[in-house]
Amino acid sequence: MQASVKIMDIDVHMLSNDVFIEKINEYLLEEKLQVIFFASTELLDRAVADEEYRKLVDMAELFLPG
Repeated sequence: MQASVKIMDIDVHMLSNDVFIEKINEYLLEEKLQVIFFASTELLDRAVADEEYRKLVDMAELFLPG
């Protein structure tokens, strides 16, 4: 289980550099699309204001601090 924090009621995953690199390498070996978002104030504001955009953010494999 990975640690996360809530920012504006959105889970932001907190990974060490080693775990991040491990995850990226796993994703590159898989033959499916993996979506990673990096949190910014603009992205967080849009996710709060736009429900459809929020659904996209929630479906991402990782939502990391940017």
